[in-house]
Amino acid sequence: MNVLKEKFLLDYKNTTGRSEIHLKDFLTRPIVRFLFLFRLGEKNKLFYVFQRLYGRKFGLEMKSNNCGAGLQIGHPFNITINPDAVIGNGVILTKGVTIGLEKGKCPIVGNNVRIGANSTITGGISIGDNAVIAPNTFVNFNVPSNAVVVPCKAEIHNRHTKTA
Repeated sequence: MNVLKEKFLLDYKNTTGRSEIHLKDFLTRPIVRFLFLFRLGEKNKLFYVFQRLYGRKFGLEMKSNNCGAGLQIGHPFNITINPDAVIGNGVILTKGVTIGLEKGKCPIVGNNVRIGANSTITGGISIGDNAVIAPNTFVNFNVPSNAVVVPCKAEIHNRHTKTA
């Protein structure tokens, strides 16, 4: 079976929960159409152009060359992935995720990693397999496999005011 077809079928299954492709999903789910163009864009520049144009509608800036099979995009809006970042198999991305460049280096994300909404991963780091990045987390350090990364807790800082 064609590698692109295998990747899309895994993407489709992870996104919809179905093993067989249904036309209804292409008509009613924009993310299914995007993933289809996303995978076709790996080998065909024309489809890559369509994928870029269609992705802009939802704020999806991604290139599939370094992206493993079984990608799941939940709440597909405002996701940015640097073309040099490496994304493993079975990764789950949610709204507002940014995976980017820092000091000329991009992250490597392992397999079956879940990245929460509005999280940012940057720099020449690696995220281990089965890791979970909680929502609103900034990660610029290596994360071991099976780890959970949570953001810093909020703190109240009292304002010093002068009283007369």
